[in-house]
Amino acid sequence: MVQNKGKVWARRLAALAVAGSACLAQASGWVVGQVAPQSGASAKQGRAYAQGMLLYFDQVNLDGGVQGRNIELVTMDDAGQATDTVEKTRALLRDKKPLLLAGYMGNRNVQALLDSKLLDNTALPVVGYQSTDTRV
Repeated sequence: MVQNKGKVWARRLAALAVAGSACLAQASGWVVGQVAPQSGASAKQGRAYAQGMLLYFDQVNLDGGVQGRNIELVTMDDAGQATDTVEKTRALLRDKKPLLLAGYMGNRNVQALLDSKLLDNTALPVVGYQSTDTRV
């Protein structure tokens, strides 16, 4: 009888460990990183872009996320300055470990990021960037 109780407790402990692991995995979400103007001359566009992504991510998260994990948008302000784009992206990569980068703004900013070679050794995609070149 004691041996059976031990097996029951072992099974319960194993089940709790599995459930705990699942909860931890679910607690950590997918991070999408954005470095864009949140202040300065282009702030209105940068904040609007972030809000659009947040609206979509909130809906996805309400529907259970992606593979059971929520999407989190982490936005950093470069105030439209290309040098800040590179430095803030470096900090974002180091501190938040994003799955992808999205919503970058400005030709000079994206060019500075490419020139920095910061992303050369990663498989990190940059999607949904916005050009500020209005020439046709």
